[in-house]
Amino acid sequence: MLRTIVADVVVLFCRFVEEFWRQPNRGYGGNVITVFEALRRENCRHPYGPAERQFDGNGSYGNGGAMRISPAALFAIKRQPEEVDVILSVVSRKCFSELSEA
Repeated sequence: MLRTIVADVVVLFCRFVEEFWRQPNRGYGGNVITVFEALRRENCRHPYGPAERQFDGNGSYGNGGAMRISPAALFAIKRQPEEVDVILSVVSRKCFSELSEA
């Protein structure tokens, strides 16, 4: 179940990147554009990687948490409470790194 959810997260990141490049003048900040460029170049293999590499490897302390949690509601529709817990864990990066590196 967890690997399926992680795969869904990767698909979601890729969709965000595709949608951004369909309308690249949406007014996002320059750092987001840099992240989307890297995600597109890397085929979204490690969705959190480009953002983590920013700011001398410290990542962004902006509204990334708000952006990550928003789509969790979409994943939670028609899911069991245990699955929602897993989704929230993935979104908060508690377990994504271990799974994506395995």
